[in-house]
Amino acid sequence: MSFNLVDRYALYKEGTNRVTRWLVGTATACRRSATAKNKSGIISTRELLQYANLIAGWKPPIEIPGNIVELIKDVVVGRKACAEFYDAQNAADAGHDAFICAPEDIGEKLRGARRSRKKEKGPAREDVSDAHQELGSKGLKAEALRNLFEHLQVEDSSEEAWRSVPVKNEVKHLIAPPKASPTLETDPEEETRFALFCSSRACSRFERSLRRPGQRLAITSSATQQLP
Repeated sequence: MSFNLVDRYALYKEGTNRVTRWLVGTATACRRSATAKNKSGIISTRELLQYANLIAGWKPPIEIPGNIVELIKDVVVGRKACAEFYDAQNAADAGHDAFICAPEDIGEKLRGARRSRKKEKGPAREDVSDAHQELGSKGLKAEALRNLFEHLQVEDSSEEAWRSVPVKNEVKHLIAPPKASPTLETDPEEETRFALFCSSRACSRFERSLRRPGQRLAITSSATQQLP
C-alpha cells in the first residue's frame, strides 16, 4: 500500500509499542527484578523512564539500536503536532502534553548513552537525529512520519534484545524476556483525540493528492493492487 494511504495512528501506535517492548525486554535482561513487579503487561510512562535510566547507565554499556532511538523521536514529533493542533483550537490537553514529556526524556537518555558508547568506540558518522534539526517544522513532521513508516519495516528485534545484553553477576541462560507482550498505558480519551487528529491529517493529505493528476493515478494504482 502507498505510504500516503497508511493509517497514521496505527504507525504511531506500533512505533510506541515496539519501543515499549524493547525497553521492557532489555531492562529485564539487565536486571530481572526491575520489571518483575509488573504482572499486567501494561507499562506506565514512569516505569518506562525507569527502564531507560537503567539501560542508559548499565555497565558494560549496552548497544542501543539506532532505529529504536529514531522511533522515539518520530513518535514524539507526531504527538507534538497533535498537541499544537489542539492548542490552536483552544482545546489543549494537559494530559497529552504530560504524556509527551516521558518519551522525550527517554529519547534523551538513550541518545546520550548511545553517544557515549560511540565516543568510546571512536569517531562515527553524524547522528540522524542531529541532521533532523536542520529541517523546518513542517518538513520535520513529514520527515518524521516517513521515517517512522520506514523504521517499522525493519525487523522487530525486541524479542532478541535480552540475549545481546552484557550481563554482570547473573547466569545469562536463566534470563528470559517477559511472557506477556508489554504495551504502554494510555488514557482512552487522549488516544481518541490523537487518533482523530491523525485521521484528519491523513484525509487532508489524501484530498490534496486527488487534486494532482499524477498523484491521483499513483493512489488509484496502489489502491487497486490491494483489492482481493
